[in-house]
Amino acid sequence: MKKISFLLIASLILCLLLVGCAPSSVTVTLSKNDLGAEISDDLYGLFLEDISFACDGGLVSNLVANTGFEYEASPLFNWDFDGLSVTVESSEKMNDNNVRYLKLTSDGEGTMLNKGYVEYYKYLTSDYQKGLSDVPDMGFKKNVNYHLAFYVKNIDFSGEMSASLASPHNNAPIALSLPACGTDWQEVTAVLPSAETEDGGLELTVNGTGTLLLDCFELVGEDSYGFSDPHWKYVSLRSDLYNALKELSPSFIRFPGGCLAEGTSLENLYDWKETIGELSERKHYVNIWNDDESGLSYDNTNSMGYHEYFQLCEDLGAKALPILNAGTVCQFKMEKNGKSYKEWEKDHRSGNISDAEWNAYLNEFALAPGTAEFDAYIQDILDLIEYANGDKNTVWGSVRAENGHESPYNLQYIGIGNENWGDLYWRNFEAIYNVLKVKAPNITIISSAGPFFDGDEKEESYRIIDEKYLDTVV
Repeated sequence: MKKISFLLIASLILCLLLVGCAPSSVTVTLSKNDLGAEISDDLYGLFLEDISFACDGGLVSNLVANTGFEYEASPLFNWDFDGLSVTVESSEKMNDNNVRYLKLTSDGEGTMLNKGYVEYYKYLTSDYQKGLSDVPDMGFKKNVNYHLAFYVKNIDFSGEMSASLASPHNNAPIALSLPACGTDWQEVTAVLPSAETEDGGLELTVNGTGTLLLDCFELVGEDSYGFSDPHWKYVSLRSDLYNALKELSPSFIRFPGGCLAEGTSLENLYDWKETIGELSERKHYVNIWNDDESGLSYDNTNSMGYHEYFQLCEDLGAKALPILNAGTVCQFKMEKNGKSYKEWEKDHRSGNISDAEWNAYLNEFALAPGTAEFDAYIQDILDLIEYANGDKNTVWGSVRAENGHESPYNLQYIGIGNENWGDLYWRNFEAIYNVLKVKAPNITIISSAGPFFDGDEKEESYRIIDEKYLDTVV
């Protein structure tokens, strides 16, 4: 610490000396006849990825963490229970995308508390602090009403349930109207007023006997951006964070990743179609940035889906720059037999492994051009373009209209691949590129040149782009 303090003081003294030695005025000469390269107005933008809870727990206004008990490794994370018997089950699922729910059995009185998106890390550090994750951390605001919604299937419960904002000045219970026994899943709603600005949780109190099934929780403040706006039909945003983005005046927004746009296996490749429509029908994913060993359970609800993304871009006056994976998982997740992708590629190029071994390795982590699966994936990309740009009478344009936006969003760019490089990427990129140039010629394609500012991956990528893909942006 003393050494650091000394260096800081020495640096400050040096800066003051340099200021004292500087000339009193500086003359800068500009010549309109000696201009440099023209700079595009579209070079300044934002990158939005659900990492460090930037979307769920951040931009998205829903205060409930673990809304649907879909996180297989830790299905009850951020919920506390007292006096109730609970399990997470799937035999009476709401739909195929939302397969898990909470089974709650009461023989008297009990409570359940959601703590919200707690502080996992010590303030202004990346140091994980387990003790902080035990403290409820929903931020309530004075004189703001919070809208609660969740789904219930009443098996045989007889009694009452109430909800409250659990914080020092916000404990007034609001009675809930539960569906009758034997009915199918139904939505239960309530409005919970906040009397003070303070942190707390969402508490449900049960008084009765029998079993209820619960799923898909939301708690959203009326002051959220887009609340009750038909363009924001399913999701609203934290108004303070939306305003902060607006003040940045971005010309474009890159979404959804990053590695999140890819996935860790072919079974959980990012699928844009599972991020639109009713929240109860959106598929949850294990976020690629989860850390179960440290207790960091990270369930991606896809509440910040593609429709919300396009609407955010429109509202901010920014161009959309969606990043689609190239039919591959994250290249940093392609380790097999103790070797990384880069090492496997090196062995193949040097002849240490056969083409058959190389392709067998790739098939574990990537879709292959010429297969039905790859063709279907390319069609998904074309469908996304139609969702954004198609007339409301087209298949996917009509879905967009149903979701709250009749007119097209005027998508101009598509990124293929995230920080990708090497033989696998360029194999898949070429196949996707060839189809898009024919079926979506007005879309500008963004290519990739690896994850680093310099090095072999970048140099090789730029050489390939210069030879074959000069009409792309990299």
